[in-house]
Amino acid sequence: MNVEEKTPLWLDLRKEYIDDNFPKLQEYLKGCSINKTKDSFFTITIELMRQRVEDLLNTISTRPLYHEEVDRKTLEFHVSLLATYLLADGDHPLALPAYLAFMGELRAMNPHWSDNIIKASFERLQHEKVTTLGFGWNDLSKIGSDLFAYNSSNLVRFESPITKSLVLSKYGTAMLTSTGLLLTCLPKSESKKLSKNGATSLDTGLGVALLTSSSEKLKQSVESNPVDIDEFTNGFITLQEKVQNKPLEVKLKEYFNGDEAIIRIDSIDRSGTMHVTTIDSAYKPIIGYIKFEKPSIVYYYLKFPTL
Repeated sequence: MNVEEKTPLWLDLRKEYIDDNFPKLQEYLKGCSINKTKDSFFTITIELMRQRVEDLLNTISTRPLYHEEVDRKTLEFHVSLLATYLLADGDHPLALPAYLAFMGELRAMNPHWSDNIIKASFERLQHEKVTTLGFGWNDLSKIGSDLFAYNSSNLVRFESPITKSLVLSKYGTAMLTSTGLLLTCLPKSESKKLSKNGATSLDTGLGVALLTSSSEKLKQSVESNPVDIDEFTNGFITLQEKVQNKPLEVKLKEYFNGDEAIIRIDSIDRSGTMHVTTIDSAYKPIIGYIKFEKPSIVYYYLKFPTL
């Protein structure tokens, strides 16, 4: 049942009203939270908020990586909307992507706090719950201040580390674990072994570690040397590109006696012999010939000269 069906016809509440009446909405949700009371409109209001936040998440997630600078007033509204939602509905599954979007917009507003904001974002991914957001209802009026950004990224607290790692693998592997985000150029099977052996080759300090074999590991003595770190990361990226551009290795099946095969006739010589090749891409190709020696009888030779 959608929101409109739960709402009296004469009210006709819509998510678009959130933007037009945002200050009043904040006061309403603040009152419900502080007084720990939920009237008959609270559920409808939260559902409308979820719809509006989902719209905003879609907008943010589809922006190009190198998008044009967003107007500061727009950023402040996004941060305010997401912060309000997190305070009012922080236990809902939508709160995780909303939190990451909140920190992303906050970072765009306060680039000098980037390191702290990114660290807090990765720590959120490593935990199941946020116990303290670092801001409260009374801080929403200070969204644009430097203090709000500082508190949001430094005073936030989390609980219950994730128990199941998230592993994504295509051109290398990314593993999100309770200890952080681990990146490696190796396939999933090898990267798990590398992770268990603790071969962290370089910790970026932002909750992201680059993993390579121990022979390629950056020495601790030079981990503070920008030149060595630059060379190491360039090598890591080069290796990543090799993995990305490497053709996908597919293990092909083989034909056995009695198997049926589709063939392509490559040529027919003067004696009537047909030179053929199997064409099923799932099998190793067989090149051979077919010769009609008697009417209606075909002889297939397993051992044949290769063209």
